[in-house]
Amino acid sequence: MSEEVRHVRGTATPPPTSAEVGSTAWGWTRVLGILMARAYRAMLLTLVAISVIPMLWGWGTFLVRSGSMEPGISVGDIALTQDIGTESKLPVGRVMLFENPAKDDGELLLHRVVERRDDGLFTTAGDANDLTDSTPVAREAFTRQAVLLVPYVGKPVHWPQTGDFLRLFGWLVLTMGAFRLASRRLVDDDLDEIEDDADDETGSGADVVRLPPLLPRRSPGRHASPSRAPGVARGAAVGAVVVTALAVTAGSIPTASAAFTARTRDSGNSFTVAPGLLQTYPAAVKADGPEFLWLLDATGGVVASDWSGNNRLGTYYGIDAYGQPGALPNNPGSSVLLGGGSDRIVEDGNARWAPSSFTAELWLKTTDTGKLIGFENSRDTTSSRYDRTLHLDPNGRLVYGAWDPYAIQVVRSTKAYNDGAWHHVAVSVSTQSVLGVPFQSTARIYADGVKVAEGGVTLPEGYLGWWRVGYGSMPTGTGFPTPSIAMNVDAVAVYNQALSQDDIVDHWNKR
Repeated sequence: MSEEVRHVRGTATPPPTSAEVGSTAWGWTRVLGILMARAYRAMLLTLVAISVIPMLWGWGTFLVRSGSMEPGISVGDIALTQDIGTESKLPVGRVMLFENPAKDDGELLLHRVVERRDDGLFTTAGDANDLTDSTPVAREAFTRQAVLLVPYVGKPVHWPQTGDFLRLFGWLVLTMGAFRLASRRLVDDDLDEIEDDADDETGSGADVVRLPPLLPRRSPGRHASPSRAPGVARGAAVGAVVVTALAVTAGSIPTASAAFTARTRDSGNSFTVAPGLLQTYPAAVKADGPEFLWLLDATGGVVASDWSGNNRLGTYYGIDAYGQPGALPNNPGSSVLLGGGSDRIVEDGNARWAPSSFTAELWLKTTDTGKLIGFENSRDTTSSRYDRTLHLDPNGRLVYGAWDPYAIQVVRSTKAYNDGAWHHVAVSVSTQSVLGVPFQSTARIYADGVKVAEGGVTLPEGYLGWWRVGYGSMPTGTGFPTPSIAMNVDAVAVYNQALSQDDIVDHWNKR
């Protein structure tokens, strides 16, 4: 025969009708739904068990409620931690649990240890952050190490904490429905009875050709068999118990912040910034694209780290003291003390071409006068070519443009800034050119967010050299200070463009 025939009880059955084909499609859809529901149930129960059972062996279970460790650790994940004590060696590079040193409310952080400092403290950071955490952490603060991550389980607890009740309600409905569906049988009772009768009449069943069953084979208006209803009810009840247990268990789990410390690589995470750790000033500076940013937080050594990402390091020459109190009240860190003489910080690496338009800014505290920052063709104590100099004159006023004693055109503040207090100073210089030949430069000096001087200045020259802070070459004679200065200095940055007044004021406001 060309037609496919099924033999049940020895009777030929015609090919399936269109209605039966539709019923078959629905049957397979039902089977797939049940299998998916069972997989979801198994996954949920497994994740809950992994989150809770290790607590019997003294492990800690913590709910992650913010996202600076993404993509490795996400909001709503459960972190399992193990006690490491305070005496064992701290593994740099591992994710640790510790109290936020920038707060006194006992907030827990889950961040990676990225550095052991020379002073014995440790630097931490979130994996998604551009900057490290603003406050270093003492060794005794680290008592637990993250060893296992359980994804997603804590999300039902996180949602109501953030007011996302719609998502919580959707999850509850989905979970209860999935547990109820998972308790159903894959094969309908009616079909089982038909196949059992066929087996009885044919003995071994050799004459029965079994094709994919039409699932479910239920007569119109027929109810589920009595034996099945209690199983479904029990499944729904189990689902309710699991949901309740999960809520109670997760609700008792302490939370840990993977808090942001600054502008993140993933802008989609920026709304979860934790104000207690925010380094607002470095973030504002970095947003304007500096050539280098020296925060000067070193506790020793000869290297000034560059936080701009351009790897333009600085070299300390004769620093008088490290780890001095910093200038930025809301951005914890330290400063260095230049003690006068030849003390200076010089840009490292290959010489660069001197920019015609630029901005140089720094924080200073001094009662002295002398050279603050400038550009020179040597990294030694003296240079044959030097310009782009900002200095404090013998009266403590800020001056820019005084490097050529024969053609001096300068701008000068009216107020002195060597009063022993911290001051944010910046000089922004724009140079106009015709056919590539500079013909006019305009400088604007800012102090503590206010423009204090503006005007045409001596044209800078073009040559290869390095930026340097502190001691350097200066003209001699009446009105010029000595080339050295004793001062505390913090957060030095140089840009290859003239920043606007709004940019400078924004930096001041982010202090």
